[in-house]
Amino acid sequence: MRSRYKDKIADHMVCESSGLILQTIIMYKFEVHITQFKYEFFSQVIVVFQFGILFSYLQVSCLDDVCGMIAFFSPETPDQFYRLWMSLFLHAGIFQLAITLVIQYFLMRDLEKLTGSLRIMIIYMGSGVAGNLASAIFVPYRADVGPSGAQFGLLACLIVEVLNAWMMLKQPEQALLKLIGITLVLFLFGMLPWVDNYAHLFGFIFGFLLSYALMPFVSFGDYDRQKKVCLVWVCLLSSLFLFTALVVLFYIIPVYDCEVCSYFNCVPLTTDFCASQNINFMREEPVV
Repeated sequence: MRSRYKDKIADHMVCESSGLILQTIIMYKFEVHITQFKYEFFSQVIVVFQFGILFSYLQVSCLDDVCGMIAFFSPETPDQFYRLWMSLFLHAGIFQLAITLVIQYFLMRDLEKLTGSLRIMIIYMGSGVAGNLASAIFVPYRADVGPSGAQFGLLACLIVEVLNAWMMLKQPEQALLKLIGITLVLFLFGMLPWVDNYAHLFGFIFGFLLSYALMPFVSFGDYDRQKKVCLVWVCLLSSLFLFTALVVLFYIIPVYDCEVCSYFNCVPLTTDFCASQNINFMREEPVV
């Protein structure tokens, strides 16, 4: 028998499967359960009818079809690396989208005039990808969307701009303290539920390093110029080293169970304050 589950969903989210029916009955209301096995990403579709009669299909490999977009390079490995930057363009509602538009219109536009389109694009995308990668490492069972890491990279870019123009500002200390104060308040806000503080932290770090490495600077004398050129190379190499370390942590030695890491993302002020944020996996025994 050939079955196709489709109920007002996109075609790429539908999995076709063929299998043997163990018992026969007139189909009525049913549920579909997908069981994911460790190392072997096969699915077993179990159809449970209202009267308790069980239908079981053979195991099929269909997660690559269900997940959509591009197929896996290896059927046994769900390598969806494109989510690191695709999630920067997704938003969890109108409010988050409005925040992004305001930041891009009032802040990112001015930074683009100062640094150029290519530089600000590298800073924005690099900060966002690094923030998402860190979030996937330290809180792997939490689903997040939005460019919050990239936005903290823009905030770091502002701080670097103040440091580069320190000698030309009337009151650079006040400007720097204001930006640092805003950053600390936002990090405290990131400890609330459903706010990704790891994306904020690593987006800020990468934004700071990339901004120092890419943004134009003004030098006062040969010694000052040599010192700033050396600082540019240090920041560039540091960003490459840190990104490589994140990739190694994600693909080679992943961190799946880190209870301490979750406290930086959400402080449990009450018993249920940080509950229901993770995606809970429950393994079901296959039906024989």
